[in-house]
Amino acid sequence: GDRCSSGGGGCGGGGPMPIPSAFDLDHPAPSDALDCGRQAAKRLPDTDPLSGPARSAFSSLASLVEEAFEMYPSLGRPQVGEQVLNGDSAAEGVKGSAASIKIWASQTSNLAATNPSMAASIRTLVAHLETLMSLMSRSSSPTLGRPSQVNGRPPAYSTKF
Repeated sequence: GDRCSSGGGGCGGGGPMPIPSAFDLDHPAPSDALDCGRQAAKRLPDTDPLSGPARSAFSSLASLVEEAFEMYPSLGRPQVGEQVLNGDSAAEGVKGSAASIKIWASQTSNLAATNPSMAASIRTLVAHLETLMSLMSRSSSPTLGRPSQVNGRPPAYSTKF
């Protein structure tokens, strides 16, 4: 399979992977940000209520980026860095892929100059996805929303009135 869907590694799935050569069939070249993000989004934990909305947000982002490829095939696809390929969690894979797409839409491709409104729409979708992902990480925090703990310790209450 590809690097993103291989068990245990790639695109926010586990440990380090070897850097492939152009002719290494056992380790294909890194996938683009859309492929990595799609694979990582599929692995978001079903136990988190924000996983579904995050998957939908990435799907919307991917659809718009695919539309940009169809309209402007010379743009090239956004690539992900080794930190995304070697990430430890699905959430890191989604975040890293979204960040790569944002950079691609703003700087790497000529999309911002060719179609500024489409580039702005992509950046907006990335911002929405980033917000969802930050809320997901907070919702999995053991102390969030529990006033009985502050910095991992019970708060100091005064009984004097």
